[in-house]
Amino acid sequence: MAINAANAQAYLWKADAQRQLAAAEKSAARQRQLYSDAREGYRQFLDRTNFSSGFVSRLAFHAIGMGVGSRSHADRLEAYDSLRSAGFLGLCLSEQKVGNLLRARDCCQRALKHTPNDPIGYFLLGNVNRDLFNARASCQDLMSARSSYQRMLTINGDIDEARNARNSLGQIEAIAKVAGC
Repeated sequence: MAINAANAQAYLWKADAQRQLAAAEKSAARQRQLYSDAREGYRQFLDRTNFSSGFVSRLAFHAIGMGVGSRSHADRLEAYDSLRSAGFLGLCLSEQKVGNLLRARDCCQRALKHTPNDPIGYFLLGNVNRDLFNARASCQDLMSARSSYQRMLTINGDIDEARNARNSLGQIEAIAKVAGC
């Protein structure tokens, strides 16, 4: 980044590394700081890859690229969507960990706009909606969590997170009955 501040992927990689360090950190204060730092890195990555500001920016991305080759290949938009989704999911996780659940939900939803069949995206969105329910006891949040977990399992019920999603669904069903949802 010191050599080329326009290298958007460097911000994504750094943010991912900070988030992983935060997950392993024992000190709550240091963990929160690392998640905050990661959050800033994801924001910088997303700002540098936001081409919705105008036709010229989008054209430059797809015709010229981010300084690497031509954008005439069919896989370029898929790679762009994959990277944007990774940035939004990282931001979703970081916002969740620092307690900004509404921002976290928005980030997960934005990630899923780029990769609508990503089971991990739905799993994370389910977790955020579950946490929102725990914070404010809204049946809408509980049902949104259920829907996200179900969608995740429909897409891929064999990934490691599937067991957690199934457990959460069982808990949601029990809570929904008691809460009248």
